[in-house]
Order: sequence, then structure tokens, then C-alpha cells
Amino acid sequence: MRRPLCLVAMSALALTAAASANDIIWDNNIESDGFNARAVSPPLFPDIRVADDFSFDSATVIKDAHFTVVEDAGWVAGDVLAVTIYADTGNGPGAPVAQYVGGYDRMATGNQLFDRDEYNYWVEFDGIDLDAGTYWIGIGNPNAGGSGTNYWTTSDGGPDGAGSSTGYFSLDAGNTWQAEGAGWHHTFEL
Repeated sequence: MRRPLCLVAMSALALTAAASANDIIWDNNIESDGFNARAVSPPLFPDIRVADDFSFDSATVIKDAHFTVVEDAGWVAGDVLAVTIYADTGNGPGAPVAQYVGGYDRMATGNQLFDRDEYNYWVEFDGIDLDAGTYWIGIGNPNAGGSGTNYWTTSDGGPDGAGSSTGYFSLDAGNTWQAEGAGWHHTFEL
């Protein structure tokens, strides 16, 4: 079910190029590689943040994003997905530059990883304008409930992310960040 969208821009960014909703402008691969996953949502992990990097050679507009997650039995996804775009510090994620909090589509893939059901998440934006450069993206279900959590799965990095930095995580709501293990690329496409 499609829900109303809400985009909160935290920084004015120039718009000079746009891709159609059908173009993949960053492919980190949404297919899980079965290697690992990192918890991303409450109620068990309210302060955790996870981010993976992406970059563009020219100004770009992100129109949608896709992610793959696995969910604990008894966990309730909630009505909104939060997608945060962070600046790059040269050594991991920095301050948030844009955030989307709103409706999303979620569909079971029929697969299981780590004894948990796998889901694809899709979100469409009104448009997030980004200048050329490196950024970090993170996800979470802020209104989640039930028991357990969901986990953003890893991928092989796809054609774009394989040569980029490993993912990062924060246990204190993004105040400090730590690198994931080697080869931790999270599943997403823009």
C-alpha cells in the first residue's frame, strides 16, 4: 500500500541532473549474500544506526531506494521507514544532510536467512537533490514494535559498491561511528 510521503531536507543542495525512476544510479546489489546483517530498528535497538556509502560524479536526484532486510518473528515493522542521507567525513558518516520519513512498500521474498524471513523494502521520494560527492545512507523503522528487530543484510557490493568503503554502524544514535568488518556492503539500490 502506498502511503503519503514526507521529506525533510536538512541542507540545501543544488539540483543540476535528474535520473528517471527506472534508472539505477547506484547499485550495491539488493540480493543478500548470506554473509551477515546488522540490527537497524527498535524496539530492541532504538539507538543503533547503520550506514553504507555511495557516490556520484555529478549532481543527482534520488527518486527511490530499495533495501533487503530480514526480520525476527514477532517483530512489527510499523507504518513508516526512515531513510537518512549523511555527509561523508572522509572516514565514515558525518552529519545528516537529508531524511525521508514516510510510507514504504514491503514484500516478503519467500527466502529465509539466519532463520528469519527476508523482505524487500521500496520507498519513493519526492526527490533528494545531492551534489557530486560521497554520501552515506541508513535505514530504520522508527515506529517498530513487537519483539525483536529487523536487520539490514549484506551484499557483495554489486557493480558500484564493491570497491567502496565497508559499512559503518553507531550504537549511540549516530554520535560516534565504527567500521563494520571487512567486506560489509549492505543491500541497496538507488
